[in-house]
Amino acid sequence: MEGLVASLTSTNMVEAIASERTRLAGQGLALATVDALCPKMEARLHAVEILASCDSVEKDVSKGRLVAIVGGGLSGCEAARLHAAEGASGIGLEKRIAYGGVWATTANTASRVQVDPVSFRPLHDSSPLPDDDESDPFGSFYRSRADVLDQLASDIEGANLIARTVFGVHVESFDHTDDGKVAVTVAVDDGTCAIAVFDELHIRTGSLTDHVGGATALGLDDVSFGGKVARGIADDVASSELADADVVIVGLGAF
Repeated sequence: MEGLVASLTSTNMVEAIASERTRLAGQGLALATVDALCPKMEARLHAVEILASCDSVEKDVSKGRLVAIVGGGLSGCEAARLHAAEGASGIGLEKRIAYGGVWATTANTASRVQVDPVSFRPLHDSSPLPDDDESDPFGSFYRSRADVLDQLASDIEGANLIARTVFGVHVESFDHTDDGKVAVTVAVDDGTCAIAVFDELHIRTGSLTDHVGGATALGLDDVSFGGKVARGIADDVASSELADADVVIVGLGAF
């Protein structure tokens, strides 16, 4: 576990954090949102200490029920928030160095939550939904990428999740122990591994960036198709490319 902790608090990690903060700030996000999504190193140390204390199967009863939640996207953060509200000691494990999942990495500037608007509303927001506006077919009440990340940042701060999230670590495997706990093998990019033991393990990693079923499902690849296959995320398609072109759109998700 000592090697893992050293990697998570190394100079390389500090530099990576600074780079990600610069990237997020460059997208026009408010400083408070950047601070919550990609906290500075000093704010991360408490969670690393918690992880380091989980290297023994012998449970410290003073810690209460210890829950590991894999994933720092919308679902993972909401799960961590709910566990904290119920009194469980939840710890998040996020392979990137920031929260946000696909909304912080691959969503583009025009991305909106294209589901019923009540599916993504602040839990404390009981205000009535606006009437349909025919001039805005997508509806301004559908949350944009910036709205999603701002709300996520607010939830992170409100539930003090930063003190219980370890960044830059991914789960390689897990197994149940004889006394009903879960032994989780965690690792960092340099290959350093360690085993941490929890009472529960929740995996909330999503799948929106998995596009295997798209053009491939139609029997197409870059050679036989002869055209451009774009994923439509992270602003990888310029509107000028679509002018006077034959376009096939496969699937409709949050992007």
